[in-house]
Amino acid sequence: MHIAVNLGVQKIGSFQVDNLLSEEIDHELNLAQRRFIKQRYSYTKPPGFEQSQKRLDDLRNLIEDYFRPAASFMGATYTDRTNKDILTFRTKLPTDYMHLLNVRAKIFYECDGSAIETNQEKKEYYYLRLNITPPDRGSVLTDIFLANSAGALTVVKSNPGGLTIDDLRNGVYAEGVEFSLSPNDGFTDLTSTAIVADSPAADANEFFLKRLESFTQLSDVSIPGVVGAYAVMRYKNTLTEETLDINVNQGPIILPEELRTVTPEIIEANPSIKVKRTLCKYVQHDDLYAVLDDPFSTTKKSSPLYTIQENFVDLHTKQEFIPQDIFIKYLRRPALMSYSRGIGSELPEHTHDEIVEMAVKSILEAFESPRYQSQTGEVLESE
Repeated sequence: MHIAVNLGVQKIGSFQVDNLLSEEIDHELNLAQRRFIKQRYSYTKPPGFEQSQKRLDDLRNLIEDYFRPAASFMGATYTDRTNKDILTFRTKLPTDYMHLLNVRAKIFYECDGSAIETNQEKKEYYYLRLNITPPDRGSVLTDIFLANSAGALTVVKSNPGGLTIDDLRNGVYAEGVEFSLSPNDGFTDLTSTAIVADSPAADANEFFLKRLESFTQLSDVSIPGVVGAYAVMRYKNTLTEETLDINVNQGPIILPEELRTVTPEIIEANPSIKVKRTLCKYVQHDDLYAVLDDPFSTTKKSSPLYTIQENFVDLHTKQEFIPQDIFIKYLRRPALMSYSRGIGSELPEHTHDEIVEMAVKSILEAFESPRYQSQTGEVLESE
């Protein structure tokens, strides 16, 4: 793909464009791949990408299933016009999520319409915020250190060439430690002032580490300057090869989480409880409460309503039915292409020519090649 980009640019640009660095080509290919996916996903004539066999073939490598055994109970968030409480259950989206295809759930419900009995379990989670903004130009994050149970410095993520977002999202940090883009994935109180003050936007330049136990502060006096820190972020300047360690001194946020589940013991004691697996129905936030008040379209056990907010799905139910075993089918974000790291496109090989064409188009636009307009027409024609 790198060779094809260089040949395409020089052929159409009549050798007016300087030789491109591999990092520049990586950047343009990743942008083109992202546009390619959005174009295929959002194409509406005919509606839906699966309506076109080619579009299904183009994106098939990115279709994934994600399972969550239970959703966090967020409380009663609304009372409809029949005076029934609407309950909200929240589940995280996968860390490599890009576009949603559908949501399914196992629904437990009472046949007589009464409130279903549940087992209630409350936990407290600790969220440690890590800012990944480089301290200066040319610096990359190469290592993340946490303290082990003895307070000693332990590396939990490392990449000498620089940690990518895929490195941060995937893999293991330490036992019991999870990656989280936001601390909002399980807190019970929707009006918590701590959340309002401390919750970042979904695409902010920071993330959180989540665990049930508190994070240990570093106490290793043999390493100067780290005592009392909860984590250490190591940056390397790619120009000077010098390293800089930045301490994370702010303590973790502590947030409660409540799970409500129907256990086998409850089912055995209540024969009237039934279960069904059903497809959930998406509703826009600005329509949610009007839909909940409508007796014909309100949330029901046969089609529970859900909304999407930041990095999670909120399912809206009533007291007579609750969700468990959440199944999410989605398009995942592909790994970033990198020539130096040997990472190519994850899309099927037949899409690579089109992605290259889009990258060439973008480069020609930047250099204002006189052939840019005709090249644009050729790409649209191929689509």
